[in-house]
Amino acid sequence: MKRHSPTNRNLVTLAWLTVACALGALWSTAASAADPEKLQAIDVQTLPGQQLQLIMRLSGPAPQPLSFTIDNPARISFDLPNIALALPSRRIDVHSSGLDTILAAEGKDRTRLVLNLDKLVPYDTRVDGNNIIVLLGSANHTTTVASAAPSNTPSAGGAVAAPRAIRSIDFRRGADGAGRIIVKLTDPHTPINLHQIGNQIVVELAGAELPGVRTFRDLADVGSIASAASRGTRVVVIGGGLLGIEAAYGLAKVGAKVTLVHLMDRLMERQLDARAASMLKRAVEAKGVEVLLETATNRFLGNGRVEAVEFKDGRVIATEMAVVAVGIKPNAQVAAASGLAVNRGIIVNDHLSTNESGVFAIGECAEHRGVCYGLVEPANEQAHVLAARLSGRDVHYAGSVNATNLKVSGVHVFSAGDFLGAADTESIVLSDPGLGTYKKLVVAGGRMVGAVLYGDTADALWYLELIRTDAEIESLAAKIVGEVGKRTGGALRA
Repeated sequence: MKRHSPTNRNLVTLAWLTVACALGALWSTAASAADPEKLQAIDVQTLPGQQLQLIMRLSGPAPQPLSFTIDNPARISFDLPNIALALPSRRIDVHSSGLDTILAAEGKDRTRLVLNLDKLVPYDTRVDGNNIIVLLGSANHTTTVASAAPSNTPSAGGAVAAPRAIRSIDFRRGADGAGRIIVKLTDPHTPINLHQIGNQIVVELAGAELPGVRTFRDLADVGSIASAASRGTRVVVIGGGLLGIEAAYGLAKVGAKVTLVHLMDRLMERQLDARAASMLKRAVEAKGVEVLLETATNRFLGNGRVEAVEFKDGRVIATEMAVVAVGIKPNAQVAAASGLAVNRGIIVNDHLSTNESGVFAIGECAEHRGVCYGLVEPANEQAHVLAARLSGRDVHYAGSVNATNLKVSGVHVFSAGDFLGAADTESIVLSDPGLGTYKKLVVAGGRMVGAVLYGDTADALWYLELIRTDAEIESLAAKIVGEVGKRTGGALRA
């Protein structure tokens, strides 16, 4: 059994006491709180210079400090603590330039407002008595702001300040090794918390700013898209990866007329081989979705709102909404401006350390051995390794096996490792068109190096373990073939 030193035990005890005191304070505050104030109305005013002003009218004094969260360029969330919801409707359709809808939800001891935007960011947020005033304007550059404590006073003369953003981070160390971090802001008077996440890839196409052109990345986007779609609505979804297929499938389920457009020769080309992707395409089409492969989008057309999508081959499809779902890219702008080594993502070594001592990066923004993982499991593995290193253990991160285990359009799919099969590999392939199942196991040197499964993924975790542990499978070959054959009932081909 591992024994903790007295110092470590004291630290743990102190940490628990701190947490207990914090929880006690929160409990005391909640218990003594008066009846919550109510959010009674939201007014939207159009101002000169492509600006909007939102006035949230409360029954009593507004909470301070006020905080908001920018989750992606199309969504801003406001959390109003100890505020009850008294709006006539939980969905406000604005349909003005830059602001489509406002969604309201009431949770325990708070109200959350979600603003579904088109190219707007908050320039100023302030409290004026019983009113919360939010000034929105067009963003001229991408920010990496996740949350900010806004000023309680308006800008002098009503002038609009530059969008709040972190410009760079300066890492400084003294001769004794002690250091400090200086965060340089575009607005030095606004405290901001940085939250490095993946940026949604924005397709740079003419007309992308038109209302009705939406991104698909998080739950708020789902709500925004669902609220705008109805039976018979014509929708074009751009992107045949997981996000695009799920968006198309969900829209088809509510009765929308959906066209799914993908640049590559098959759907989910990063997770499926040609045969599995072909089966998936037929399954998606069976849901009523038209699929266009090897089709490049040229621009969005419309007068005041998106009305059509034009492709580079000259074809034009009429639409009432376009959903762009083309994945994410690492958010490394602030790191680059701060002097950290950046390629596609923030470059880290096997210790997950950057070129700046004491600064680490994990998750979507990190690049390890030339690879940026856009999946949850590699981020979890990196977090485990970094936590172990920070606690004094000598462990290393050697990379992750890319694996996908999903249910797409109602169909189970799985892939891991080299599922395409390099030149020096052999493949065990079994399929049953009647059952709609397909399995390919890729073997090299007596070890399983990859797999792709469609329809039946019951053995997926077993295969993944064999791939990750680089286990010798000669003795298991008969069992593997037997299990696959039993489940598929199909013919074996090596």
